[in-house]
Amino acid sequence: DDPDPTRRNEANSCYCVDGFSCFGSGVLNMAPCKRTPDRPTGAPLALSYPHFYQAEPKYQEAVVGLHPDKEKHQFYVDVMTEFGFPLAIRPRFQLNLVINRDPDIPTLANFADELVLPFLWAQDGFDQPSAEMASAIRKGLDIPTKYSRLLGVVLLALGGGTLLSSLVWILWKRRSDKPQHNIPAM
Repeated sequence: DDPDPTRRNEANSCYCVDGFSCFGSGVLNMAPCKRTPDRPTGAPLALSYPHFYQAEPKYQEAVVGLHPDKEKHQFYVDVMTEFGFPLAIRPRFQLNLVINRDPDIPTLANFADELVLPFLWAQDGFDQPSAEMASAIRKGLDIPTKYSRLLGVVLLALGGGTLLSSLVWILWKRRSDKPQHNIPAM
């Protein structure tokens, strides 16, 4: 639940599962997804963009050295609308450990009530199509323009041939169905 109403998205409330902490904007509690019979509360993990990019400011402020940058930390996909496949995709994510204050453990007694601490961020994907993919895209875009005229001519020729053969067949059928008048020989 993000306290900032301009950032809050009520449609995301379904990700807040009963019995688990509901984090602010930009951080997803993974504990409900990591439940096992021997760990019914799940693993203390949270998922976010690297450096808490687009997350509630309290997460960035709790850890020293984070500098969210759109160019370095956003997740993006560039989709070619003609074909519907990605020309560029750069998935980026950060795994965070959720640490709760525990007064019985001296090291954790001085922590905040709940600290979301980054321990890994990763990225994958590609920024532009490979040479082979670019060639296939060019071919896919060129085929309709190059072959549409040829296909039009072929279809017109087939249509004309079908029409001509139909007319010939109709005339032949009429001629063969006419009664023959025999003139008697003298």
